[in-house]
Amino acid sequence: MRRPEPDDSVGHQYFDAKRCVIDSGYAWEIDLQEVILQTAVSEEEFLQELAWVILSSGFRETVLRRHFPRLRQALGGLRSFDGLLARKNVYRRQALKIFGHRAKIDAIFTGAALCRAIGLSAIIAHTKERGPTYLTFLPFIGPVTAFHLAKNIGFEVVKPDRHLARISDRFGFNSPAAMCEAIRRTTGEQVAIIDTVLWRFGVLRSTGT
Repeated sequence: MRRPEPDDSVGHQYFDAKRCVIDSGYAWEIDLQEVILQTAVSEEEFLQELAWVILSSGFRETVLRRHFPRLRQALGGLRSFDGLLARKNVYRRQALKIFGHRAKIDAIFTGAALCRAIGLSAIIAHTKERGPTYLTFLPFIGPVTAFHLAKNIGFEVVKPDRHLARISDRFGFNSPAAMCEAIRRTTGEQVAIIDTVLWRFGVLRSTGT
């Protein structure tokens, strides 16, 4: 069956979606993504984003956001690879009382150990050279979540998740990346910002808010 041609009105509708996101109280997500794009990621930020992406697979974002501050505290604040690993047994017991998925909690420690061995600067450099899929060496980071992690640490990429896939299909694009690039050409906005807006808009639509 022939796919429809991409809808040229997507750029205009993007701004309608952005207004909806802002009016719904999520302007801070757009502002945060802008800051992330402009600053180099620290070890603390990388470790927290790694933990977030590992834990978020299969869980509603609203549920994880509610528990994440306590979980981060239980893991010693997720401030550094060395700090997390130095008290692994204590932090692991504390974390499992809050989030009972053993494999995912263990994956945070495994990921921290791998990152410490490679070095954050090398990880960033390899990701720039090879693209987000380089990050799949980390536990629980697959071909899709690699883009999620890369975007959250400051790379100009689009994560091909179900919300963006649904929107891009509706407008006749072959992928979320193709859609966001078309919107970028029309609006001048960065693709990571466009991703943030459309992802939140898709979540709002799916929950009826």
